[in-house]
Amino acid sequence: MPMSVPGTTGSLLPARLERLPMTRHQWWIYWLCAAGVLFGSADIFTIFSIGVPVVSTFHLTTFELGIIISSAAPAGVLGAFIAGRLGDSYGRKSVFQYTLLLYFIGSIISGLSVDLYTFLIGRLILGFGIGGELPTILALISEYMPKNIRGALLALINGMYAIGALIAANSALLLIPNYGWRPLFFLLAIPALIILILRRWGLPESARWLEAKGKRVEAEKIVSDIEQKIEKRSGKALPAVAQTAAVEVVEEKAPLREVFSRKLGPITILMMWAWFITSWAGIDMPAYYVPILTSNFGYSLTNALAVLAYSVDCNAIGVVVAMVSIEYIGRKPMLIFTYLMYGLFALLVAYFMPSPTLLVYFIVSLNVFIVWNFSMILAYTPEIYPTRNRSSGSGASTTSYNFSQLIGPLIIGYILPSLTGVSVAILFYVEGVLLILTAIPFFWVKETRRKALEEISK
Repeated sequence: MPMSVPGTTGSLLPARLERLPMTRHQWWIYWLCAAGVLFGSADIFTIFSIGVPVVSTFHLTTFELGIIISSAAPAGVLGAFIAGRLGDSYGRKSVFQYTLLLYFIGSIISGLSVDLYTFLIGRLILGFGIGGELPTILALISEYMPKNIRGALLALINGMYAIGALIAANSALLLIPNYGWRPLFFLLAIPALIILILRRWGLPESARWLEAKGKRVEAEKIVSDIEQKIEKRSGKALPAVAQTAAVEVVEEKAPLREVFSRKLGPITILMMWAWFITSWAGIDMPAYYVPILTSNFGYSLTNALAVLAYSVDCNAIGVVVAMVSIEYIGRKPMLIFTYLMYGLFALLVAYFMPSPTLLVYFIVSLNVFIVWNFSMILAYTPEIYPTRNRSSGSGASTTSYNFSQLIGPLIIGYILPSLTGVSVAILFYVEGVLLILTAIPFFWVKETRRKALEEISK
């Protein structure tokens, strides 16, 4: 074991976590964390679907529709930044166990709103909760999953995004024509409260974070409990961990400036841009698919909602190919590939605008690459930071994701009324070019496939 010096320790805890097989105990941790992504996704696609009906209910302009679509984003920006920072200071579980409570409260207020202002209050409360969920989810999951399947499991988080989108889009198709838009918020609020209760009593704090904070007794207890449960269920002892597997753990405060230091700053800036452009192209633009199809191409509301639902139903394809490719091929090549293909299909959507039938097929195909790319981003972001900065780094990246959802819909909502018919293609041309350019800097990033978190952060 390495010699100890003040403020450091030679620790076997990371190696003990890495050797653990995936059992129902780790799956329980995983799904309780990942469920937050489902509700965030469901909210996004609920807003996509209710845009036109809410405009009618509250008598809004196209620009005010942009405010509706981006209404949760200001609080989401603060939520991601603040929760990410607090997650490194006070713990992953301590910060995010109540974020779904904010989601629940905000959903109820939004569903009961009597005017635009009440609706926006509900959206701000909900947005703070959703924004705070993601950075702490990414940190906690990455710190408990073994390195050989960590990437696939982080990519699978996007499966929850896909499920949430599927539930919201198809629920909208069934409910809005018959019952209006308000029931959608109530439909999602109750399950969020149930998950919150399960998290409170069934989710451990990150053992890696506890040890990095010098709370070795608590970290040891959590890991020992997991080991004992696995050995009891399997009926055999876990393999021994060699003393040479010990790693140095530095016990010191992690100031936020470290995330923007010479060592971490370039990758932080790149990931902030990656989250921004992925969000703008994959969330802000799809938010206007229904208005574009109804206003620019004469689709009925029901048919436009059906196109949105079809594209969302194909999300699972993107998740599956991401899970396979991320471990067999790697993060770096797949980030490059998906940005190139993501951009290419955006250009194809723009080019085939004059043919509404082909347009639908390319929108659906574009959505597959949206999900595939987003899965790569989700997996790569928490891996590139050391434990003491992981939540803050993820928070900085997802802050730009929420910032995109703040300004993107407003910009598109301002421009869209001047783009009649197929002239709306210019938005997709710009999207395609920016996505292709984003692939270039990823040629120089670090590969993290099947490496322990402590090995990556050296």
